[in-house]
Amino acid sequence: MSNLKLIDRPDGRYIKLLKKLDFTHIERELSLMGIRLSCKSIQDLAEGELEMEIKLESDLDKDLLSEETDEILPLIIEVTEDNMLVILTVESRSYVRTSVNDIITELGNQGIVFGIDTQEIEKALNNPDIPTIAARGINPVNGQNASIKYFYEKNPTPKPVLLANDKVDYYELGQIIPVYAGDILAVREPATEGTPGTDVYGKEVAAQSGENINFKVGRGVIIIQDKAQAEIDGAISWINDKLHVSRLYQVSGDVDFSIGNINFMGKVLITGNVYDGFKVEADDDIDIRGGVGNALIKSRKGSIFVKNGIIGRGKALVTAHKNVEAKFVQAATVVAGQSIVINEYIVRCNASAGDSVLIQGRRGRILGSNTISAKTRIKASRINNSRQLDLRVEGIERKQYYERMHELNHIIDRLENKLKQSASTIRTLRNRKEDARSLFLLEEMLPEYMNLQEELDIMIEERKFLSQMLKSTRGEGMIEIGGGLEEGMSFSIKHEIIKLPQDVKTLKMYYDPDEKKLLFY
Repeated sequence: MSNLKLIDRPDGRYIKLLKKLDFTHIERELSLMGIRLSCKSIQDLAEGELEMEIKLESDLDKDLLSEETDEILPLIIEVTEDNMLVILTVESRSYVRTSVNDIITELGNQGIVFGIDTQEIEKALNNPDIPTIAARGINPVNGQNASIKYFYEKNPTPKPVLLANDKVDYYELGQIIPVYAGDILAVREPATEGTPGTDVYGKEVAAQSGENINFKVGRGVIIIQDKAQAEIDGAISWINDKLHVSRLYQVSGDVDFSIGNINFMGKVLITGNVYDGFKVEADDDIDIRGGVGNALIKSRKGSIFVKNGIIGRGKALVTAHKNVEAKFVQAATVVAGQSIVINEYIVRCNASAGDSVLIQGRRGRILGSNTISAKTRIKASRINNSRQLDLRVEGIERKQYYERMHELNHIIDRLENKLKQSASTIRTLRNRKEDARSLFLLEEMLPEYMNLQEELDIMIEERKFLSQMLKSTRGEGMIEIGGGLEEGMSFSIKHEIIKLPQDVKTLKMYYDPDEKKLLFY
């Protein structure tokens, strides 16, 4: 019920005060009745007696507004810093009758023309002093970054690592994966452009386009639009996290008199066995899905994988620049620049590794007489009947390896800077393809650039290898044996020899560089 009453009389219209109210409440009720009075008249009502009447003039627009009002709308209009929101407050102490159209007009006068919400403006009118969002811009939508899906993933780590179930199974991880020219190796979902927005002033708000990314590929791979494809028949290689395709020589069956000796510049995949007396040599990895007899197997730059084991009868020689991994090894000499991984047993062998020898599957055993040496670590699940065992860890000088890593950092920085300069020159020459001299220089520079990139990848691989070796080695050399130890057995790390006392079940020891002696842990 209103506390003000509008009275019609022959001489005009009057406002009568039915209840004592202050200035603000009188102003609000007059606004709800659609009546405007000057500030002086409202003040007279507020200070006057109950039942007081004030006569309204007929021409409201001219007579009822005091001169100081100057048609000021009772609005607070705030625009957020990003120009995306308009916050409207209708003040309750208003002395001007305000409508939705009045407010829209005032917004327009301030340049606000986009995203106006008439329902929210109506809400503001009905709820004085409560801020309301009267206009909203449309935010820009940034583009999506490009993404690449590789169909062939890199091995989780370039050196053998003991899995959680105490089993090493590198056969599947190490196998050569053949591909053929034109095979799709990876696809790229290209970056998208953004969708611009609009602020409350009607101005376009720019959106950021997504970032594109390049394929991590090297030799033997070509890029056609958003696909990486094999350029040649070959096999997958990963060098410094880049996908390459190396040339592949594949034997579907055994290496015997029907095939003869093999010497290949890329990878070699043999689905059968390598029989006695034959030689298989390659620059890159050699993957033998069968077994190896009394043969010579040599990888000059890669690793060797023998799924069904090696039975050498005393004359077999298996050497790899990186790793040798086999189900078992019997009566053979095995040499690896990095690690030797055996899943079942080693017996009557000479085994030497530039990093570690791991004989640690669930059935991993050192059987009988063996000479086993490693640079950093030897680990075996068990020893059986091996009193004549010669087991040695040469040990490392950690300081020398840190110095080499420091040296590699300088080499890598130098190569990266040189590659950046070459890439810049190549881009410039590509923009001048019409010039015969530029085309000649471009053809000369591209092979040099590829060689630099390959050299950089090799240096980064070496740095990763050294870093991982240092992380996985306790002290400067370590030996771990899970069981089968007998009194009197001797082991050495860095020429420090220890003979086992009685009742030793397991052995875990390392050479401490600070105390200059063997310690157990």
